[in-house]
Amino acid sequence: MILTVIIFLIGLRPFIASLAFPYEHLFFSILLFSFLACWLIRHIKTSGTAGLLPLPLACWLFCLIVTSALAGDRAASLESLFQYVIGAMLFVFAFSLPRVQAHKTVSMLVWAAVLISGMAVYQYLFGFRHLGAYIAQGHKASSFAMDYIRQRRAFLPFVTPNILGGYLAMLLPLAFTHSRGFFWRTIIIFAALILTRSLGALSALSVALLVYRLVRGKIKPSRLFLVAAIMLVAAAAIFIWRSTGTQEHLTPSYSASKRVYYWKETLEIIKRSPLTGVGPGNFNLRYSRYAHNSFLQIWAETGLAGLLSLFWLIFWSLRKGGEKLRGPQRDRLLCALIASGAAFLTDNCFSFGFFLPEVSAVWWVVLGLSAAYPKNT
Repeated sequence: MILTVIIFLIGLRPFIASLAFPYEHLFFSILLFSFLACWLIRHIKTSGTAGLLPLPLACWLFCLIVTSALAGDRAASLESLFQYVIGAMLFVFAFSLPRVQAHKTVSMLVWAAVLISGMAVYQYLFGFRHLGAYIAQGHKASSFAMDYIRQRRAFLPFVTPNILGGYLAMLLPLAFTHSRGFFWRTIIIFAALILTRSLGALSALSVALLVYRLVRGKIKPSRLFLVAAIMLVAAAAIFIWRSTGTQEHLTPSYSASKRVYYWKETLEIIKRSPLTGVGPGNFNLRYSRYAHNSFLQIWAETGLAGLLSLFWLIFWSLRKGGEKLRGPQRDRLLCALIASGAAFLTDNCFSFGFFLPEVSAVWWVVLGLSAAYPKNT
């Protein structure tokens, strides 16, 4: 019962935007934490603690605790630490799942992505028109929301199109894992991703598809050329699409220049405290809450040890998964999980999905499954 509820909550997590609905987000986080804690206690009673907390994950949590204790704003650090603990618990949960439950979890994630894709397509076809009429009646909207409405860049249910695009790029490889309904699931998720007009998400998807073909060991030059051609055409179309507006701050070139500015400002913060960081939740730039490069922001918040321990955890998980890919028979789901993780990591070179629980929770599950799958029990 508890396991089924947790899988359902994992599927529901992306529908609650933490920045847009902070109280609902807090309630959901407490609910998810409670069920994970109950599952963890039961799991320890029945299976013991052997191998439950991998050393890289323990080091990552230790670094988070130390940097939180040294942070200037302890309340903000504790809030961020709580979300990281939930992420670690999701990793342990996924890492411990047997094969059947792992498949159920992935199916739940894919169906959630399909529903979210449907919401995004609906927003593009009908939602923006209704929203425009609502605002025309005198209701106020933020400048960011007005920019998205003018550009008709789908973002529902997330707060920005780039976050939605990164989420869909991460979930699209998992849609490959079931032959029934494969085509229409892929089409609707890809269509929603295109409607975000996110170049970063499209880059992440390109990397994911390449990784998927590499780990599957079935590389055909003709297929790779076809996929590359489709991605290049899509990227060119999105670039032109977004560059045709009259407002300079909505163009891709302006977005790129702002990211470079954020990265330089983040590096200045790192220079002031390279080893211990400013503490989780204590990061702020002059014009942004995020560095738009999660790895730089992790370094700025948790210090060099925190960044290296996270890299260690990622490498350890991928190595564990890679050990099961030797030989001609390579599990399709495991390949898709590794590709999905690659999409998330690539997208976070330009975005901040790592710091949004509605996105990062899915990644923690994917990472845990990548390290442990497939299990026979």
